[in-house]
Amino acid sequence: AFLEEGQAHLLSNEQRHNDSEVEMEDVQSTVNELRALLLRERHDYCLERAQLQDRLSDWELKAKTFEREKNKAETLAASLQQQVSQAVKSGAISVQDNTRLM
Repeated sequence: AFLEEGQAHLLSNEQRHNDSEVEMEDVQSTVNELRALLLRERHDYCLERAQLQDRLSDWELKAKTFEREKNKAETLAASLQQQVSQAVKSGAISVQDNTRLM
């Protein structure tokens, strides 16, 4: 009976050892899955960040272009206004003609 009890004890220890190995494999598998998920998320984040930075650069470039165009238009408007004023002063156009221009 003692021998059978000792064998049962050995089998019990062996079963616990096998259960521990299976549990460890499950934990390792979960860790690997989480690691893969984290790497995918990092990659997605990096791509999204790069896309947003590109869009921001595009908008900044457009804003600078619009600002330059606005400045050119303002300069042209000031120049035209000055030319009209000079033409009125010199009598090349009358005040009545000037009101139509504005």
